[in-house]
Parts: sequence; C-alpha cells; structure tokens
Amino acid sequence: MIYLDAAAGEPLLDRCRPFLQTPYLNASTLYKVGKRSAQEIENCRAQIAGAIGALPSEIVFTSGGSESNALAWNGRRCGITTPIEHKSILMNSTAKLLVNVNPDGTVDKSHFRKICKLGQADFVSIQSVNNETGQTQVIQSLAKIAHANGLLFHSDGVQAFGKEKIQVHELGVDYMSFSGHKIGAPQGIGFLYVRSGCKVKPLIPGTQENGRRGGTQSPALIAALAKAAQCSNGINEKIKRSKHNTERFAAKLQNEFGCKINGFRSGSLIVSATFPQSITAEALMYMLDAGYPSIMVGLGSACSRGEPSHVLAAMGLTESEISRTVRFSIPMYAGLPVEQEKIVISAIRKAIEVIQNATVQGI
Repeated sequence: MIYLDAAAGEPLLDRCRPFLQTPYLNASTLYKVGKRSAQEIENCRAQIAGAIGALPSEIVFTSGGSESNALAWNGRRCGITTPIEHKSILMNSTAKLLVNVNPDGTVDKSHFRKICKLGQADFVSIQSVNNETGQTQVIQSLAKIAHANGLLFHSDGVQAFGKEKIQVHELGVDYMSFSGHKIGAPQGIGFLYVRSGCKVKPLIPGTQENGRRGGTQSPALIAALAKAAQCSNGINEKIKRSKHNTERFAAKLQNEFGCKINGFRSGSLIVSATFPQSITAEALMYMLDAGYPSIMVGLGSACSRGEPSHVLAAMGLTESEISRTVRFSIPMYAGLPVEQEKIVISAIRKAIEVIQNATVQGI
C-alpha cells in the first residue's frame, strides 16, 4: 500500500497510540483522578500553545478543523472570504463577500482591499494553505489590511499546522483553526486559537473551555494532539525531506505525462495535477487503488465526496480540466521515497495505457 492522500488525514503516529489506551477519567469531576486529568489537559494546552507561539488561555479545544471554523464564524454579521475555502467555511450560513483569486490560487489583493473598505463585514476568514492545491496565502499581509479596516481576521490553518512554522502573534491573526488528524493525531480533536481580548460565541453551551466550548473533554485525545504537535513543528528533518520528495514528484508528473500542476509552490506537500485529454481522474484513481500495491490518491477535498472541485473552478479550470485532476498529497513523515515514486510513476503509466486503449476501442 502506498498512501498519497495525506491531506485527507495523516497516518496515526505510533507515539500517539499509548494515549488512547490510558484510563483517563472525566476532567470535570472533583476527586483526585479527575483533578489529575484536568491538570493533564492544562499541561497539554500549554504545550500546544507553545508550538504556535500562543498563550495557554488562547487555546480552545474542539473536535477538529470544521468545528473550529464554525466556532470562529459563529455570530458574525458578515464575513469576507474566498471561493476556494474549505466547505466548512463556504457552507456556513453567515452572509459572505467573496474575494477574487488569481489563476494560481492566491488572493487578489487589490480586490481584497476594495471589499474590506466597503464596511459591510465585521470579519475576514482566509485559508493559510489550500487543502486541494497546497497554495499558500500571505496571511500576515492580508491580516494587516483587514485590521487597517477595523476587521477581525481568522485563518483556517489546518493544512499548515505542523508543516509550516506557525507563530500566531507574528502572523497577526485573531483566530486560527487547527486539526489533529492532519498531523498524525487521532481523528476527533482540534483547537481554535482565540487571541486574548477576542471573543467567540459558543456553538455548544457549557462550562468547559472557560465557557467557550461545552461538552466533556477528552484527556486522551488532547494528550495525543499535544504529542503530535510536539513532533511536528514545521522544521522537522523528515518533513523537510518529504517536501523535497513532493517537488521532485511534481516535476516527474509534468515531464512524464505532461500534467499541468495547479497552484503548486516550493515546500508544499500537495500536488494538484491535471492530466492530458482522455485521462479521467476518477478512472485513474480507481485503477491505482485496484493495483498491487494499492496506491491511494484523492480527487480533491475529502469532504466533497466526488463533487466537482469548487477550488479549481474558482482558479479558472474548465469542467474538462477539473474532471482530469488528481490530488496527490504526500505524508509529512513518510514522504515519497525514490523507490516508491518509481512504483507510482510506473502504475500511472500502465493505468493511462489501459484507459487510452479502452477509449480507442470505445469501451
């Protein structure tokens, strides 16, 4: 098995597994074991805060990136965002003003300034790293423009977490969303950074998380998240090697198959590759999955469930181009070693031959 869909979820780190077997008890209880669990949560909160340059009081634990995004947006009058955000942003019921993006997936700064000056919004939300193309935004610069116009700034940092060095105070964000299973922690845990002095309107009422997010906390998941955050700080040597692997693989896709690479930048772990005419992404995905070894790739965001990519459409790709686009996302620690890359390239070559022959024969 060769796993190339890590943007959907990073493989669980072995270092996180022991926490899932630890007999933690409810951290809201008053007896000794409960108090120890509560203290463990606070220790982890401090570790996670340190990983992004925040204060422990600025961390609100959630179930993951989508909930963190929803919590940041909750109660806003109108938000400014882009058409290439994660579905948890775009499907939020809050009114939105959409900023144009350039063909490479970066924000059109001129258009962004104009929308910020309209005075219709109270909030800006722009993704740090796109989950389909790996393209990055210059968050620090965008946050400055937002603040100059009296707007609070949120960034979905899910795909940046652990792969880039994040210091929230340097970025100038007021809110930032993170998810554990994108860095090797278990699914079901994440957090929202809330800058001191900023408020959130709870989605779930309760006393936990200082009244910002109710519900019983999971010391086991939080401890695993803290361990994963400690391991991945954006400068880990294994992650650096994986980024190099990704750049090499993107070049191979271009040279071997004439693929168009969408929004790719140096240091990304995501490659969005549009294959030449007659090669549908869905057919290629199923053939790679059915091969030996099985090779797992994505067609876009895992949350889209096969729907045409709204991200690629906003970047100007045609329906035909979108239908021929595959997302390869390289695991941050395992990378794509040369020997595996050869297997993948060979499997793609064979799959393309089968697809083209079937097309010629009218199958």
